[in-house]
Amino acid sequence: MSAKLATGSKLKRQAPASSTATSSKELPSDSVIYLVRSNTDTSQTVFAMIDCYVDELSDKTMVAEGDPMFFLNAFEIQRDTFKLSQELALLALTEKRLDAAYLDQLIFAPLKAAIELAESDRDAANEELQFIQMEVDAGAASKMDLDRATARLAEMEVAFYKAKTESIQKSIDVEAELRRLDADKKDLNERLKLNAAIADMFRYRAQIAGKVEYHSYPGAFVEKGDAICTITA
Repeated sequence: MSAKLATGSKLKRQAPASSTATSSKELPSDSVIYLVRSNTDTSQTVFAMIDCYVDELSDKTMVAEGDPMFFLNAFEIQRDTFKLSQELALLALTEKRLDAAYLDQLIFAPLKAAIELAESDRDAANEELQFIQMEVDAGAASKMDLDRATARLAEMEVAFYKAKTESIQKSIDVEAELRRLDADKKDLNERLKLNAAIADMFRYRAQIAGKVEYHSYPGAFVEKGDAICTITA
C-alpha cells in the first residue's frame, strides 16, 4: 500500500511532549508498541514505542474509527508462527497415518491374523498331545514322545500369549500416541492464538474518525518516539 507523506522520504525524530504540557496528553493504550497522544480535543498523533520497520501503512486520507492504519514489523512473531504452523501440519500428517482405517488394515489386521494363527497352532498341539497320551496309555508311544508333545504345546501356548500381548501393547501405544498428538495439537493451537494476539498488537486501528496526515511510509524504519500518523476529527 502507498501513503501520503507529510514529512518527505526522510523521517524526522519527534520529541515527546513534556509531562507538564497542557496542550497534549497521552491516551490510555494496551500496547507497548505505539503511543497515542492527543494534541487537541480533536487531534491524535500516534508514535512508535519501539525501533522497527513499518510493514504496512494505510493510504486512506479519511478514516473511520476502528480502521486499520499501520502494521509495524513483527518478524520474530511471524517466523515463530510459521514454524508452529509447520509443526501443526506434521501433526496432521501423523494423525492421518493413525486414522482408524489405516490402523485396522495395516496394523491390527496383521496382529489379529498372528493371534489366530498362534491359537490354531496351540489347538493343534493340544490335540496332538491328547492323541499321544492315548497312544502312551495303549503302549503305542513312548514317554519321550509324550514329553516332546507336552513341550510343543507349552511352546505354542507361549507363542499364542505373546501374539495377544503384542496386540494389546500396540493398542496401548497407539492410544498413547493419539493422546500425545491431541495434547501437542492443542498446545500448538494455543501458541498460534497467542502469537496472533501478540502480532495484532503491532497493528494500530484508528481510535477516532477523521482526516489523516502521514509522517511515515511503507518500508520506513522508525525509532522510538517517531510519529507515524496524525488523525484530526
